[in-house]
Amino acid sequence: MKLKLLFVFALLSTALSAQKSALTINRDLNSLIVTADSIWNAQPKNTVKKPIIGISTDVADGKTRVNNTYINAIINAGGLPYLLPVSNDPILIGNILDNLDGIVFTGGQDVHPILYNENPHQKLETVSPVRDMSDLLWIHLALKKELPILGICRGEQFINVMYQGSLYQDLPSQYPTEVIMHRQEMPGNTGSHYIYLTDNTHLKSILQVDSILVNSFHHQAVKKVGKGLNVSATTSDGVVEAIETVNGNVIAVQFHPEIFAAEGKKPYLNIFSDLIEKARNKR
Repeated sequence: MKLKLLFVFALLSTALSAQKSALTINRDLNSLIVTADSIWNAQPKNTVKKPIIGISTDVADGKTRVNNTYINAIINAGGLPYLLPVSNDPILIGNILDNLDGIVFTGGQDVHPILYNENPHQKLETVSPVRDMSDLLWIHLALKKELPILGICRGEQFINVMYQGSLYQDLPSQYPTEVIMHRQEMPGNTGSHYIYLTDNTHLKSILQVDSILVNSFHHQAVKKVGKGLNVSATTSDGVVEAIETVNGNVIAVQFHPEIFAAEGKKPYLNIFSDLIEKARNKR
């Protein structure tokens, strides 16, 4: 009988605790709603809308994926992030592009070498033909609409290929001389090697430095630079770390500035602020 009473008491205690937690959650939610309404009502109704920046994504196992750092970097720079679906429908892509002010092409898998007329190297890693086709359409149509573009890691490599360039499919085994470590094991918000900015380039004017410590997570890199592109940064081993168009409307980097920018760190955040400013002026 005593054990039975203890059991009932335990159930009642659990139920009361759950009810208390529910009441606390409801109070917190109500408080949040009141705060949100207050902020919204206080906002000037004639405020200029922030530029909408598309972010390329990957798709696998029925899920669309992208790292939060890209999203937070754009928010920190003053833009509104918009996730782009992986698609081979040019009408859908064109309709979405009509509502965008700029695009970030993100990192990910290796670019399929068939896109630059090469056979697969033995050390080629995972490729995604579905994403390759999607990125090809997004970049092609974005260029036609003259939207400002930022490419990151795979994004840089794919942009180079779109401009009829080529890639080292595997740096350690294909680069003509010994390379430094380009695939770090340290956390992404830790720099592993320096890059050196090329004079009179848009990227150098954005970063306002001669060299900068960057993170590095790649085994592929630009080999033949695409037509109409200039090299705006290299490493000590000569590997291309950034490319850009003459007018600076397209800038692409091999490292991952979004990881630092998501934490609000300058001058990495400047890369995204520049994209936002160009997107704002594009309107």
